[in-house]
Amino acid sequence: MIDQKADAALAGLVLAAEDTYDQASSEASGAAILTPAVDARLTARYRLRGYVVGTDALFRRGAALEAAGERVFYGAFLESTTAQGEFLCVIRGTAGLIEWLEDGEFIPRPHPRAGRCEWGFWSIYQSFGYRPCGGTIDAPLVASITSAVGSGRLTVAGHSLGAALATYLAVDLADPQRLGKRVSLRAFASPRPGDGLFAQYAGALLSDFRTYARELDIVPRVPVGFSYASLPTTEIPWDANGVRVRLSAGAAGQHHLTSYMSQMDVASISGLPAIDDKYLAALILPSKAAA
Repeated sequence: MIDQKADAALAGLVLAAEDTYDQASSEASGAAILTPAVDARLTARYRLRGYVVGTDALFRRGAALEAAGERVFYGAFLESTTAQGEFLCVIRGTAGLIEWLEDGEFIPRPHPRAGRCEWGFWSIYQSFGYRPCGGTIDAPLVASITSAVGSGRLTVAGHSLGAALATYLAVDLADPQRLGKRVSLRAFASPRPGDGLFAQYAGALLSDFRTYARELDIVPRVPVGFSYASLPTTEIPWDANGVRVRLSAGAAGQHHLTSYMSQMDVASISGLPAIDDKYLAALILPSKAAA
């Protein structure tokens, strides 16, 4: 049985990673953001172990253009303080023009395991590294997480671009020589990460995964052509649980995590920080609808 309440709580932690980056970016006036102070929601029941960092570089093709990009924060790797051996890696959604343009490349390239993946998404994933708390040097991400989790369990969660990146990471970590079936994936509003062969491979490899899409969100329907496909997806109707999202909110409002969270578990959007107010304002909650 799908526990949407638990998954809404995970979505809230992904939103906390997005808010972390947005807040740090606004305070740093565009300077490189690598290891920001994370939102308190992330450390309420977890201990921050390290940062997922990556490079933004428009239309990057290989290491020769790596220097053209800016190294930034993409997510956090955390260890539960309430459940021994439980770990979480959250990957934030898209932020900024460069990442949106990378989203729009939509050119397929071979995935090293099966099928083809999207070149823009994959180029960002290939730039990922792991920076431990207090460290100054990036280590290989997959190897670092595999070592840290050990015999424990890991959930990888992401939104938007971050959901596609989380899918690539979960697939790498689910290798039987790494964490195998001890990896779970929760992907919210993910664009199609690859073609049908890749989706079939990922779905067979991951023993516990859920991807979510909303009817009025166009992002899970792209890219198109080149046999792009989604992993099996749970569709969230726009009027689920009596919570309706204004059509006037536009594409950003339909795609934002607050729209997903409100319809999975309306309680999950209570107490969000002011940085999310503009998205919360787009929601018509049941009490308002009845007034």
